[in-house]
Amino acid sequence: MKKIIIFSGLLNIILVITIVILFNKNLKTTEEKKVNQTKLHTSLDKTDPIYISHKFPCDLAYGSIEVDLCTKEKLQFSNSLLNQLVKNKLNIVDSLIEVDKETILKDNNNSAFFVKCLKINLQQKQRFIDYQKYWNITRKLNCEIVKSGCEGSTGCIGIVNEAEIKIVLNRIKEIKETNLGCN
Repeated sequence: MKKIIIFSGLLNIILVITIVILFNKNLKTTEEKKVNQTKLHTSLDKTDPIYISHKFPCDLAYGSIEVDLCTKEKLQFSNSLLNQLVKNKLNIVDSLIEVDKETILKDNNNSAFFVKCLKINLQQKQRFIDYQKYWNITRKLNCEIVKSGCEGSTGCIGIVNEAEIKIVLNRIKEIKETNLGCN
């Protein structure tokens, strides 16, 4: 009977030690997840207008699939910002072209100046369109380079999306700083 009590006591001690070890491992894993989540959210550039002007419901994504979906949503949003900005710039140049055409027809005194402005505006519009096409090609190639660097990893889609978002935001900044039209 004494041997059974000692054996039972040893098993209980082993059980308690095992529970303590498993609890500590679980606690460390939970802390690591929190640290990784914090690193992910602090690595995002909070000065970008996409993160300031629009709040995404997926900003607190935890897993790689959730992060991939979240970055896809952010990429779609940044693309919509870029498309709207390109359309606005082209509309501005189109309105300048129309003003130049009307002024050439109405005013014969300064028509040489407005003809020159019309040519400049038409050339700038075409160059802007061409540059946007070349930029899209470069964007795709840059994303392929990033994809080749992370291919096979679980978060590759999110990494590629983040890189593409940065490329799009840089292009938005470039376009905002670009003055089109004969001034």
